[in-house]
Amino acid sequence: MAFHYILLDTSAMPVADVADHPGARVQTLLRDEDFPGAVEITFGPSGFTGRVRELLSHGPHRHYHRSVNERHYVLEGDYPIYHWKDPSGEGSLTRLQRHHYLENPPMTLHGITADTLPELGWKHLRWSDGLGTDIYEPGAAEETLEVGFTQPYPAVPFTDPILLHAEELPWQPSALRSGWRTKQLTRGVSGARAVTLVSIPAGSSDRIEIGSPAEGESSWLFVISGDLALEIVAPTKSHAAKLHEGGFLAWAAGSAPRSDGAPLSDGGCVLLCVGHTLGAVAVK
Repeated sequence: MAFHYILLDTSAMPVADVADHPGARVQTLLRDEDFPGAVEITFGPSGFTGRVRELLSHGPHRHYHRSVNERHYVLEGDYPIYHWKDPSGEGSLTRLQRHHYLENPPMTLHGITADTLPELGWKHLRWSDGLGTDIYEPGAAEETLEVGFTQPYPAVPFTDPILLHAEELPWQPSALRSGWRTKQLTRGVSGARAVTLVSIPAGSSDRIEIGSPAEGESSWLFVISGDLALEIVAPTKSHAAKLHEGGFLAWAAGSAPRSDGAPLSDGGCVLLCVGHTLGAVAVK
């Protein structure tokens, strides 16, 4: 990895326009030459962008990804998406809203139609273990394969998405930390890392000392709500980190978050954790 750690306040960082796609915007949180994918916050308008509407003027669009696992956690707005297990059958519609988690593993057939549009502008935390899952992204021609609505259909073993609303899952007491609670969104498929929501109560002062990721990997967390205070220990220095809602912290081999028993949160927090549960390495 070309970085030891990345610490961002997404509520204060600029939002960039997506090149050649008016109306689409993005905040890039993690994209490294040694990291085969990206972590970003994507933004879109109600009714889709003009470029997407033009695409849909020719009919519904659906596709699958050849090898990349694509994941979304909805932060704001709504986004309608269809999934098909059988390309000859009816699609199943879900209108994604805040706290929906969607994972499209490779060979998941999904798409959109002109008849079902976003009613609100939307904001997604989006990450993947490779590039080319957006149809307007470099590499899409090789990675993202369109499937029409007439035969012949491709002889592909299509799979189901992992789709749930996080607020409908019950909290489970942490097996490691008294007072902490967790919701495991997925154990990970196709080599992708586990995803867990972690709730830390106000005033918790548990010690944190977890191993750093393996060489070539990174772990990260995103603050869904509340505040978090800890230290990030890197090979050359340590850095105190105070995160609030929208805070992002990623670390690579040789670095890891630590806390020596100081209060972790003034008001409590909920974290989305990828590759760990802050108290330990997550089950893959």
